[in-house]
Amino acid sequence: MPVALLLLFGVALTLPGCLPGERSNDPLPDVKVDTVAADAAKTDTKGDGAAADGSLDTADDVTGTEQDVPVLGDAVALGCKAKGDCAALPTLPCHATPTCNAETGLCDSPQFDEAAPCNSDACLVGQTCDAGGACVGGTAKNCSDNNGCTLDLCGNGVCSHPFANASCSDGVQCTVSDHCDPATLKCVGTQLDCNDGEPCTNDACNEKGDISLGVLSLCTHQGFPYTAKSVPCTGNDPADTPICNNGSCGVPKDCDDKNPCTTDGPNGLTGACDNIYVGDGVGCGTDKCNPGTCQMVAGTDAVALPTCVTKSKCDDNKPCTTDKCDANTGTCDNKTTLKLGTPCTTSDPCVVNGQCDGKTTCKSATVVTCNDGNPCTDDSCISGVGCVGTPNTKTCTDGNGCTSSDACAGGLCGGKPVNCDDANACTIDACDPVAGCTHTLATDGTDCGNSSACSQGICKAK
Repeated sequence: MPVALLLLFGVALTLPGCLPGERSNDPLPDVKVDTVAADAAKTDTKGDGAAADGSLDTADDVTGTEQDVPVLGDAVALGCKAKGDCAALPTLPCHATPTCNAETGLCDSPQFDEAAPCNSDACLVGQTCDAGGACVGGTAKNCSDNNGCTLDLCGNGVCSHPFANASCSDGVQCTVSDHCDPATLKCVGTQLDCNDGEPCTNDACNEKGDISLGVLSLCTHQGFPYTAKSVPCTGNDPADTPICNNGSCGVPKDCDDKNPCTTDGPNGLTGACDNIYVGDGVGCGTDKCNPGTCQMVAGTDAVALPTCVTKSKCDDNKPCTTDKCDANTGTCDNKTTLKLGTPCTTSDPCVVNGQCDGKTTCKSATVVTCNDGNPCTDDSCISGVGCVGTPNTKTCTDGNGCTSSDACAGGLCGGKPVNCDDANACTIDACDPVAGCTHTLATDGTDCGNSSACSQGICKAK
């Protein structure tokens, strides 16, 4: 097989293959050949220099493998003739694409200048030519996908990211046992279990943490307040009808103070007893409430009005009236009201920075905002009771990837379990509270029915 010569910086390099042209390994015919008799010069292929004048060698000297090759101007007749004749030759790094040199009949490929950009490896960037014509240096192509659960590989200039069974963190405080999932190529964890076993608390995990008794904890346990619709719970005495009372399960307190002039009952927020005065003049048997207790009133009983001894005896439980005792008559004067805007205090939890309204009522100068942090309750402040959360039926998000159609019910957010069945017998279907449905490939060879077995997640005939 003939070889091709590639001229680089004036040096002929040998490359595999034949130069383009009209060369052949077939024997030349045993005849005298002078294809261009009018040429001014001839080339003697025999090499004896006898025919340099343009004439043929003598008949005795001409053989079947020798002939005079005509010179056509400055081009060698049997070398490359056109630019395309060199197209089949390889282009070396740091050299130009081979082109035909008509003067020599050889394919030229000049070397680039030192430090010229080049590329000999598609997975390297920033390579340059050195003085010897080699493509050197460069840095690895950036194939990072910023995912700790995959490998960052490069082949033929193409990035790939196969699964990497590496330790990881999903960045969520409320998950544990974080690990790389081969099905999703993501870092997932298991929801932290915050159940404290107490039926009267709403247990949740707070990403920012909750400080209780000086200890930082992710788990929060909000107690259900005492209300008429409080959540039933199981008490120690089966004969009782216990309900949740500010996070504890117990029997409602007996708040009767034996005073007919007060309404008695537990506070809706704290569960403590509230005994609220009904007001002056309200009947209490044959007597009337005046003030705060059931007393005899002149005209209805034969006994005269009670004699006041101190101011405290005249307290009508109205913060915006002046309570005076007339020592001469022994009667109380509660008719004078304080001016509008006069600061006042009251036991009503819905009154903040109280001010008198110019009559007898102490009203809140600051709007009371109630928020128990539960989206499944409508929060409001009830006078004499305080903040109360009434369960609603709004849509919500329970933060569980394994439920859908989340909605509020009984003050709690929940949803229906999602169906993770992908109808593929060769995947193990499961659900992660954070990642949602997962589909892990079954082990190759697992029986998938109909005389078939699993292979890379596909059920194939055995």
